[in-house]
Amino acid sequence: MAITAAIQNDLIELSVSMLGRAPGTTLLNTLAGKSNEGMSIGEIADYLATLPEFTAAFPASDTFEAVAATWIARVVPSFNAAQQAEASDIVVAALTAGSSLASLFVVAIDYLNSEAGAAALPVEAATFTNQVAVAKIHSVDLDLDTGNDTVLAGVTDDATSVDTATADLDGSAAAAAAAAAAATEASTAAAAAATAAQTAADAAVAAAVAATPALTTVSTDYTAAVAAASADAAALTATSTASTAASTAAATAQTTAEAAVATANTALATAVAATPTVTAVSYTHLTLPTIYSV
Repeated sequence: MAITAAIQNDLIELSVSMLGRAPGTTLLNTLAGKSNEGMSIGEIADYLATLPEFTAAFPASDTFEAVAATWIARVVPSFNAAQQAEASDIVVAALTAGSSLASLFVVAIDYLNSEAGAAALPVEAATFTNQVAVAKIHSVDLDLDTGNDTVLAGVTDDATSVDTATADLDGSAAAAAAAAAAATEASTAAAAAATAAQTAADAAVAAAVAATPALTTVSTDYTAAVAAASADAAALTATSTASTAASTAAATAQTTAEAAVATANTALATAVAATPTVTAVSYTHLTLPTIYSV
């Protein structure tokens, strides 16, 4: 069962005043349950007075004067010595008369929330209001149940102290800071890598510049070699052309010679064919003289 915003605020005020801390979700739910059971704010204050953390601050063995001193330090810590002495007398008298310590806290809360209390004790009233505001953000708005004892540290009557105390209750600011630190580290590493790369690039450029004269020499030698090779190729081409021409001329001469031989042979054959046939001569009618006889 839910509770009203007013009762929720009353329960938070009891925790801040009597225990000096934010209730956290666990205690706040417990106190809300008791309110739903019908317990009054005074009765819930009596319940808080039985908790170990309260009895540790206000042990049963303490004198009324010791209890009054602790109560004053918690409720009106800015009191000077004279004010503390006057307040102590009031608290001791109330306890002696049978009032419970829890009821004195309820009275103090009501007084600090009143116009008279704000006028008489402006610092304490504003500080208490700011502490309750921080406790509400912690235990209600953010549903936290950790840091209950420390969240109110540093909260004063200055309204900006509320912002300071609640700036990172959910850890988001710390996470953002961690992320920013990681990003910065990554950026630094990237910058270092970039610097190293630039250094390497500069070295490469320097090496290239140093190698330029040698490259120029090689290029010149290469150009000369190409020119010489081109000249040799031209000479070979000319030689080849002359050789081809000589071969062609030789072939032509051979053909001409062969034609001349063929012509000569033809002429010879013609001449032979035209020569008259010689008739065999008979020598029987001739008488050869006797040159000598035996």
